[in-house]
Amino acid sequence: MRLTYRFTQQTCEVHTSVVEVPAGCDIHITLLNGPFEHFFLLVKDPTKRLRALFTWKSRIQHYCLRQVISNEANLTVPGPIAGGEWQFTVVKPGTLLGEAAIDINCVPATITGSGKPQIDVLNQPFDSVVNPQRRWYHGDLHAHTLYSDGRVALDDVLHVAQQRQMDFLAITDHSIVTTFVPDCRPLIIPATELTFDNELHYNVFGVKQLIDYSQYCEVGINVTDFISRLHTDLARAGNVISINHPFAEGISLGHEFDLRSVHLLEVINAPHLADQPIDNEKAIRFFDFLWSKGLKIFASGGSDAHKPGAQGSYPLGLPRVSIYCEGLCLDALLQGLRSGRTLISHNVTCALNMLHNGVSVFPGSRVSGPVTFQAECTERPLTWRMIRNGECIHELYCQSYDYTVVPGVADVVRLEAREGGRTVFFANPVYSALPTASEYRFSVLLRDFLAQDSARAR
Repeated sequence: MRLTYRFTQQTCEVHTSVVEVPAGCDIHITLLNGPFEHFFLLVKDPTKRLRALFTWKSRIQHYCLRQVISNEANLTVPGPIAGGEWQFTVVKPGTLLGEAAIDINCVPATITGSGKPQIDVLNQPFDSVVNPQRRWYHGDLHAHTLYSDGRVALDDVLHVAQQRQMDFLAITDHSIVTTFVPDCRPLIIPATELTFDNELHYNVFGVKQLIDYSQYCEVGINVTDFISRLHTDLARAGNVISINHPFAEGISLGHEFDLRSVHLLEVINAPHLADQPIDNEKAIRFFDFLWSKGLKIFASGGSDAHKPGAQGSYPLGLPRVSIYCEGLCLDALLQGLRSGRTLISHNVTCALNMLHNGVSVFPGSRVSGPVTFQAECTERPLTWRMIRNGECIHELYCQSYDYTVVPGVADVVRLEAREGGRTVFFANPVYSALPTASEYRFSVLLRDFLAQDSARAR
């Protein structure tokens, strides 16, 4: 059976078709004739449970919804295929024109699964500790596969992550959720990169179910309202939300939303790109600006790896994100992100120890009194910079750095290291107090930041 959908000039559209599906079959689904863009197919069973979520911005077109896990069944929720009316819903955010089609073919069920041990990503126990050690754990929070616009297969991404001894990995394919992976070493953070246009993108960490975009995409609604409602619900459900690469080429920053639903700002994204189309230094300045306005939004980073670079090297893990956990599990990683216990480094191996009143503290901590920063780069000297309220108060070129700062009232203090004019190490701040925030609208804060940043550049 072929279903065809034609899009109009309406902002946001939802098209639902009902298909009678026989019990116990496999449902083969092929995405056809659609533009390589961010719009989605949602599949619901007769109980209205969301069983699959696909995007047309994918290098894979064929999927299979079935009772057991198989290589073709990723992005789906396996389980009994009940007979009855199944809903196939196409959701188009924004003003995309054209048409799309899908083929649906119900065939007798195949009993055998993938043959390899698999991890059910959405049903992992978040409190299950896979390593009890209290330490910094390392990984990547931003990577893509063939399931969206990446050019590397999921199995190959995981193989590289194992080779590089990553402790955790977030697969953030655009607006979809990886539902299972081969059993492997990196702890897989259930995640997605919400992507509806080129205004702004957002990573969501800690996803426990497929996201039903049809609940938010009413006909004629603007994307801003769509995103604002979605952010609010995802944050209330316990997810961690990050604003991604805000000053990348092609990102026009036209969304409006309440920053109280946002936890992170990506300050180092894809630093491996040779032509540097992403202004990470500007993102860092925006980070400092938000803190100056009383918004405790912590820093994150990610490789945004899509494909091997010009020299054939695959950039997964560049930059490296380190999260301090008292035992490695999903709950601990998410709490580490929420509380700012995070370091970001690119092509350097750095260690940081912070002492407050003789006791170790971590980035993200609230402090009162002197804080000693002891940092070291294993490979070579760097230009270490102590930043207070967005201004550098101490700078030293060395391999081992030791400096004590006394935060004043409402001071925010953080450490970074630079090389060749670029930030290669970033630690989330410690702070004594924050001013009371009076503005939370992203567009207003962005406008004020851009005006301030432009004035400082003159």
